[in-house]
Amino acid sequence: MLQVVSSLDHLESCDTDVLSVFGLNLLPCLHKWLLENPKRFLVCIEKNLQSFLQAKAQLQNPQVRLYHLDSNASVCHRIAWEFCLLRLTQVAACEEELVFSKMLEEIHVQVHLLISDFRDLGEVVVGNLLQNIGQMPVSLLGESLENCCQNIPAIICGAGPSLDGQIPTLIQVQEKALLLGAGSAMCALETQGVYPHFGIAFDPDPPSGRYLTQIGYETPYFYQPRISSRQLASLHGQKIWMPDSDNYPLERWIYQELGLNYPLIDTGFTAANFCALIAAHLGCNPIICVGMDFCSPSNQIYAAGMQSDHGNWVECINAKKEKRISKPDWLASASWLDQFAKKNQEIKWIYTDQEAMPLAYVEFLPLEQVSFPNPFDTASFSYALTAQAARSEITQESVRSVLRRLSNSFIEALDLCNQLLKLWEKHYPHSILEMGELALLESDLAQNICVQKLLLPLWEIWKWPILRQEEHIPTRALHQHLFFKKAVEIHLSTFKSLKIC
Repeated sequence: MLQVVSSLDHLESCDTDVLSVFGLNLLPCLHKWLLENPKRFLVCIEKNLQSFLQAKAQLQNPQVRLYHLDSNASVCHRIAWEFCLLRLTQVAACEEELVFSKMLEEIHVQVHLLISDFRDLGEVVVGNLLQNIGQMPVSLLGESLENCCQNIPAIICGAGPSLDGQIPTLIQVQEKALLLGAGSAMCALETQGVYPHFGIAFDPDPPSGRYLTQIGYETPYFYQPRISSRQLASLHGQKIWMPDSDNYPLERWIYQELGLNYPLIDTGFTAANFCALIAAHLGCNPIICVGMDFCSPSNQIYAAGMQSDHGNWVECINAKKEKRISKPDWLASASWLDQFAKKNQEIKWIYTDQEAMPLAYVEFLPLEQVSFPNPFDTASFSYALTAQAARSEITQESVRSVLRRLSNSFIEALDLCNQLLKLWEKHYPHSILEMGELALLESDLAQNICVQKLLLPLWEIWKWPILRQEEHIPTRALHQHLFFKKAVEIHLSTFKSLKIC
């Protein structure tokens, strides 16, 4: 996480890898701090363009980075990416610098979460994609249900500790609104006698105890292709497919080859965000958030009966100005929900527990004070909705055909990587960057589906920590080729374990 300090008075006690300051005047006095550890970095943000260009021309220290503050967003993105996975401290001495620090903190968390999604080079998510494609012939298309529930209230249930206190009221109103269970909240609800009308599956690698103990296996489920294949296979009810964001371009390519063209959607960071997106897509209004705390007391992380976990805990302040603990993905999820509510202000957004994180565009209102319509047969209504949904026309044969093509592209990519590395071995320590043989191999790589849709997107993320201290251009190219080989070998092992190749 990002640490923000107002001065350098206690620099010696700052446990950080990267120190970011405004202006160039502090550079001389921080020279000793840099020398103490060659892995430290200093970031100087200069507002004056002329001073920035002059300092840039004279800079020779590889531990120092200079940025011109042309816009907060561009500089924040550059810092967050270049120093991802490192501890970062920002010095902010005035209101303008604090505004910058707040944006940097949000972007820093988002970058950290995105990289965490690729921490295994996509092995888990791609493995789920390859297995879950087989569910498409029996899946419904969630896109076809747009605005089918106009002005019907939706209650999104998360697994936060406040859920326990809402159970009696949820039991009373479950025939007055559609209940959507976000991820592991399904178990927490069912064990207390509340049965959501729809489940939402999001996590590619959830703790098995949080979903295998549920009993409502006939509940219709909205899912995304990245979710746990084990979880998806365990669901007996209607499976309703929803498209994902563009984090994994390989996923979009697969579904386009199967004949599904769809708009990309930003599904946020958690199952709760995915729930909000689905409720809005269905046309529900109001949308009421229950058990979506995004923070918790240290002695109760989740609703009763839910297993706790080890998280990257950070301190935060809830809506009642009380100290709580949270995690980066929870904080990012809260921010995403607030921004989503801002973009969809025609919907009335409500959160029901004041011990949750404060949200600017979501109104606080206790659940028992929310006005609901007269009871209706919500269970029958939810099943009637699934009867309206369009079915995909994808067949198992078309799935097998696409997987064969994909497998062949991975095999070809590995062969091209091996040829590249042999070329490096043959001419090392000399560079091969000007050789025609390299140009031909890289031309073949550029046309390869595996390279286009998986390896290059992975590299765009991991090049930052890999090349952070590497300035030699030929060596940077070699790092990329070695990375390609490692990544494609990991994924080919998944293909083999699934008997796709």
